[in-house]
Amino acid sequence: MPEGDSYTRAADRLRPVFVDEKLTYVDGAPVVRKWSQKLVDHTVTGIRTHGKHLLFDVDSGVTIHVWLGMPGRWRIRDGSGRTVAVESERRRGGRVKDPRGAARLILGTDRHEATCYSAPTVEIERTRVIDRLIDRLGPDVLAEKFDWELFRDRTSKVQPGRAVTDVLLDQRVLAGVGNEYKNEVMFLEGLHPLTPFGSLDPDRIDALADRSRRLMLPNAHRSERVTTGFRGPAMESWVFERDGRPCRRCRTPIVAEPLGDPFPRITYWCPTCQTESNR
Repeated sequence: MPEGDSYTRAADRLRPVFVDEKLTYVDGAPVVRKWSQKLVDHTVTGIRTHGKHLLFDVDSGVTIHVWLGMPGRWRIRDGSGRTVAVESERRRGGRVKDPRGAARLILGTDRHEATCYSAPTVEIERTRVIDRLIDRLGPDVLAEKFDWELFRDRTSKVQPGRAVTDVLLDQRVLAGVGNEYKNEVMFLEGLHPLTPFGSLDPDRIDALADRSRRLMLPNAHRSERVTTGFRGPAMESWVFERDGRPCRRCRTPIVAEPLGDPFPRITYWCPTCQTESNR
């Protein structure tokens, strides 16, 4: 599933194509056609991200908001129709998924066209309206200057009995972490998946955000996602999607189980390195 670093990479590909360029045509979901007069013949002034949200600002005072969810993918073509970039999740082993599905957003300039396929959310509204929605999220884990004050405010309001894994996925607390990074952070912090959030002291809570940033920032501008620090075949992750295989530290088999409230997600952990005594 696209996480915050996927959105940053997509923005990196899209900015040279669209920023300071005039949109010559748009298509896609009904909402895109509804707002076409505020898009066509107007200039994209910026492309920004916040967690798992991609935002195109247009000089007409509107913003295009895209959330890719699980299936969303981007393809960029030049004026001849040749694909110049595909931004999608890379499969284990290095293969890239070909974007397919319904074209939810098509943006064209004189020189390029970008199509977003299958994204669950494509909405267009006045920029100030979109910004109010984004303000409900926690701090962006990939922000150049992380908002520690906001993070500590949001974590201070978390119910003590919530599992740490659920808190890491709560975009209102920390925006950008998804299931893959959740598992890797928990392993590296030595926390059992069901550790109650209220059992952590302030330093350990801060360490969750710090560890998330240290894992994600190096991946924000490269195509492959690596959390172990070792770039090579079968070395991408510590525990994610490694159920049944030996822990890289202690050789205990990694286990996996759907955990989470209210939406269980497949969670991976090492029973030795992340003991229940941490709960």
